[in-house]
Amino acid sequence: LDITPISLSPSLPVSQSSLITQLPVESLRIAADTADLLRQLGIQTVGQLLVLPRASLSSRFGDGLLRRLDQLTGAAVEVLVPHHGLAALEAGCTLEHPTADRATLVYVLSQLTEQLAGHLAARDQGAVLLVCKLGCANGQPVLLRIGLVEPSASARQMMELIGLYLETVALADEVAQVEIQAAVVGRLGERQHELFVDQWPSDPHQMALLVNRLSSRLGYAQVLRPQLRASPLPERAFRYLPATEKESRGKSREPKNFGFRISDCELKKTNPQSEIPNPQFSARPLLLYPEPRLVEVICVAPDGPPQFIWLSNRRERIVEHWGPERIETLWWQGPSVRRDYYRIATEAAGQWWIFRQLADGGWFLHGIFA
Repeated sequence: LDITPISLSPSLPVSQSSLITQLPVESLRIAADTADLLRQLGIQTVGQLLVLPRASLSSRFGDGLLRRLDQLTGAAVEVLVPHHGLAALEAGCTLEHPTADRATLVYVLSQLTEQLAGHLAARDQGAVLLVCKLGCANGQPVLLRIGLVEPSASARQMMELIGLYLETVALADEVAQVEIQAAVVGRLGERQHELFVDQWPSDPHQMALLVNRLSSRLGYAQVLRPQLRASPLPERAFRYLPATEKESRGKSREPKNFGFRISDCELKKTNPQSEIPNPQFSARPLLLYPEPRLVEVICVAPDGPPQFIWLSNRRERIVEHWGPERIETLWWQGPSVRRDYYRIATEAAGQWWIFRQLADGGWFLHGIFA
């Protein structure tokens, strides 16, 4: 290429011109193959481009590169088309005459819900969180927050939930203004129906409808679902959240192995001829007590496996046991907890989950296997 210096656009101050020359060629928003070819030729910054003759650049790279250069330096006008955000998904109205009549409010809410459902369907979106605001004439507005398990654009379903919430609200004064907003939305997507009618009750969509109704009828915090937590202690390895509450984005649903380890103790079995299968370390009882219960256990050796246990004021002989499985917390997470867990089977055909607390040697009953 014939290198002939050219001057920058006089419309740019010297300070801005020096900054522009340091920009990479990709800042011109040119095609990826053009930027790659420029870098293969050793041209990495805008300043290196500006010192090259325009005729050579046009013949090699086309007029698009020169147009981008002129737009950057101000020699050519670039029309910027603004992006218009979508209108808020809400509907509202001001009542000509404030009213406390429930039937009138239900009618107004149904009309607004129809409008909101139309806006949602047009965007292929469904409401996940509805916020209904009832503006009282002489008082604080009443807010109804209605969560849904899955996105919905059905006016009938949304109005049913609003009606259930409205039954539990005591209005301090007449309502003068009504607003409904889809505060959180999600994509509707496609839903395939079951081929056979007898399998319809297993449809997860129907389960979502049931959870929505129960949450609306019983209260937001009364219908719960478990969520796993990264805790070494079994009684703290989960918590309950409202069923309509969504998990935070970016967080894994699976618990990570924070602050505990499982020892390398081998599983031992006292009776190899037993028909009870040998459980793995990951096996957990279906029934777990909220807090471990202190029990009395007899062992032949001080640190040996359990031989007898007192349950309901009755001594039972342990015919089989598996373990120990050691679970302990790390010192920087607070008071250390160190336990040896055993799965035991008694003469009464019960299977229990017990552990010995290594700090003081106490035995505790923690769960029951089905």
